[in-house]
Amino acid sequence: MHPIRLSAFVCVTVLAAPLGVAAQEDPRVPAAGQYGLSFSVPEGGGAGIGIRKMLSERANAGVDVTLDWSWSDIDRPTPLPDEESRSTFRIGVMPNVRLYRGELRAVMPFVAFAAGGEYADGPEGSWVATGLLEAGLGAEWFPVEAASLSASAGLRASYGHASSQSSSMETVGLGAFRSSLLLNLYF
Repeated sequence: MHPIRLSAFVCVTVLAAPLGVAAQEDPRVPAAGQYGLSFSVPEGGGAGIGIRKMLSERANAGVDVTLDWSWSDIDRPTPLPDEESRSTFRIGVMPNVRLYRGELRAVMPFVAFAAGGEYADGPEGSWVATGLLEAGLGAEWFPVEAASLSASAGLRASYGHASSQSSSMETVGLGAFRSSLLLNLYF
């Protein structure tokens, strides 16, 4: 690169950097009463949609719904039947609340709490029902006024019951979780 062009690029970058930092400090948190839609970002760790409402500049409540369905054909060698079809279905509902901490700015840390459950219907009459409690920490970035990206991580407690034609099982669990990356659109 030509030395004059390089110098001009460096000067513009150095002079513009404080403007970008200052712009990120402007609060863009939606006003109380605004609604929002949340979408799991593809390849962001999940598949779901949610609806949210800003209760105040410091609190946000919502319900996230996940839905998965899969179908497969299994080829088996003889003497077993040649083909077998399997279908599985899973739905999850998680009411949740986010409590924002710190000063109002473009990146808002939050404490998150959720309670909900999942139901999965498997092959040959099997099913699994799970109750979930979650608590964690996260952040929401508001690059523009009506949109944000958010994610969180924390602890999850679960109680599940699984049943099939021949048996049933109960499980209790405690472990870490990470949310999917969410795109939030406010209106």
